Amino acid sequence: MAKTNYPVPPTYALPIMQDANGSDVFNPIWLQWFLDLATLLGNLGASAGGIQHDNLSGLQGGAANQYYHLSLSDYNAVNGGTVATTATSITVGASPFIYHNTDGFDKLIIITGSLTGLSYSRDNVTFYGLPVAAGSATLVRGDYLKVSYLAAPTMVYFGL
Repeated sequence: MAKTNYPVPPTYALPIMQDANGSDVFNPIWLQWFLDLATLLGNLGASAGGIQHDNLSGLQGGAANQYYHLSLSDYNAVNGGTVATTATSITVGASPFIYHNTDGFDKLIIITGSLTGLSYSRDNVTFYGLPVAAGSATLVRGDYLKVSYLAAPTMVYFGL
């Protein structure tokens, strides 16, 4: 389906105005916009229910029979479709190590080793202390986890 330029709504004008008698009437500018939009949609087959969202040809993401604007793997990652059953290692840097979940899905972080500090943040500015023990933490997209230690712990994650 070719890209179509839809008429821009005339947001500079109020939809309702008053005529010479002081009665409320529909603004002719908005009426023309609706008529233009109805004509365009009619030409595309919308009046007969002919526009199908499933027709994504020419749009980013998705292949045949993938009816969303993502690839199947992206869809599964953000929608909890297929969850990996194996852990992915996290390379731990110098203490305090801050891990930022920049992936497009939530993660379960597993930490093993001896920690001296553990805290959580949404903005990488304000950190909230967590119990200092090896264990796990759930990070949604964009969250931060600060890990302090004397000897580098092992960290892995599973996508949720």
